[in-house]
Amino acid sequence: MQQKSKRRLAIIVGGTALVVVLAVVLSQSGNRNAIEVRVDTASYRTIVQEVSATGKIQPESEVKISSEVSGEIIALTVKEGDRVQRGQLLLRIRPDLLETQMEQYRAAVRAADVGIEIAKVELDRTERELRRAAELYDKGYLSKQEFETSKAAYDRAAGQYQSALAEKSRAQATLRQAELSISRTAIYAPMSGVVTKLNVEVGEKVVGTAQMQGTELLRIADLDTMNAIVEVNENDVVQLHLGDSAFVRVDAFRDSVLLGRVVEISHSPLEKAVGTQDEVVNFQVKVRLHSRDDRLRPGMTCVADIRTARRDRALA
Repeated sequence: MQQKSKRRLAIIVGGTALVVVLAVVLSQSGNRNAIEVRVDTASYRTIVQEVSATGKIQPESEVKISSEVSGEIIALTVKEGDRVQRGQLLLRIRPDLLETQMEQYRAAVRAADVGIEIAKVELDRTERELRRAAELYDKGYLSKQEFETSKAAYDRAAGQYQSALAEKSRAQATLRQAELSISRTAIYAPMSGVVTKLNVEVGEKVVGTAQMQGTELLRIADLDTMNAIVEVNENDVVQLHLGDSAFVRVDAFRDSVLLGRVVEISHSPLEKAVGTQDEVVNFQVKVRLHSRDDRLRPGMTCVADIRTARRDRALA
């Protein structure tokens, strides 16, 4: 009897252990295939739709300054980062060659004056002879051939006088052009702003735009009005509208968000990798920044989140 009781007890204990093991295995297997579900209470919320795009910070206006004359820089009054006012002297170029040319052109004007005086004397002389020949011809004391000779001499003198006047006008125009070139050796700021780029130093020789493309001397930008110029994919640009609000984060200081609005949407695509599987078509969008931050610099990388739609009190 005792042996049967022990055998029954062993069977019960073994069965119980098997059930526990199977329960543990099934539990672990079920956890691996389980899907987590979050449950929340429906409520009225504000839902917004945004388009994100990357780009760079650029000033609203930036001027590239070059010289119209070639030469050596002898004075440089600004450095990069300086704030300048419209009409302020920026640099000077040595005008030695131009000054030599101006002396030549002044001499040409003086020579033209002498030529005019000589031509005027000859004109007056032939005019007197023509009047005398006309009187004699009318009285029959002079032949028609002699009268025609006097008239031809007067006509030649008149032509030479007009030519001398034209020569002086040409010489004066050349002199004025040289004087204008001399004035252009001093470069002044065309606008108020900040020197954002300086490419030259004192003693450097530059090429003027009168000869070829010319040397870019410096750039001046109006940093009071800044924009975020971003590229938006063709699939997203159709959702944008002028006046859409934007939130711009600059990579250099992502701790702050700059507010702005869309002021320009390009109609010309920016195509990359044309004709390949990686071809991308973007459109340039200008976001005018209304927030001011003195840390902003042209060329900084940024991300703009442009809000294209907003739904208030949406049940979700």
